Amino acid sequence: MHRARLRIAVTLAVALPASVGCYGIPGSPKWRVHELASMSPEEQAGQSTKALAQAYAYRGNWDEAGTLRRELERRQAFTAEEWALIDQHQVQIGMSVDAMYASWGPPRKENVSVTRGGRHVQHVYARAYVYSENGTVTSWQQ
Repeated sequence: MHRARLRIAVTLAVALPASVGCYGIPGSPKWRVHELASMSPEEQAGQSTKALAQAYAYRGNWDEAGTLRRELERRQAFTAEEWALIDQHQVQIGMSVDAMYASWGPPRKENVSVTRGGRHVQHVYARAYVYSENGTVTSWQQ
């Protein structure tokens, strides 16, 4: 009985990647990029800038037509300076948090504090902690 269960579990584990397709598991960053990049311009217009920016960081071959960038440019979401940093996968003090997302993707975790001075966030990445105040990157720690 135990061997039969083990054989079934191994069969399911091996079969799972083929069943989810080449875009990954639904809900994963790769799946979300594919989903957003394949939307019509009208559908993309209904998405948040944050979602499009995070997807842009993972675009790879899924956004060959450049639809995510075109939508972000249409919105004038980032300055020319921020686009230059995004294209180089860099983060700089003074850039918007959405530009940081477009450059590095979503952080592993965000720790939020709200004070009289506004919203303060610690964005936890594998390579650094990035700090922002009211939507603007203010510092980082490596």
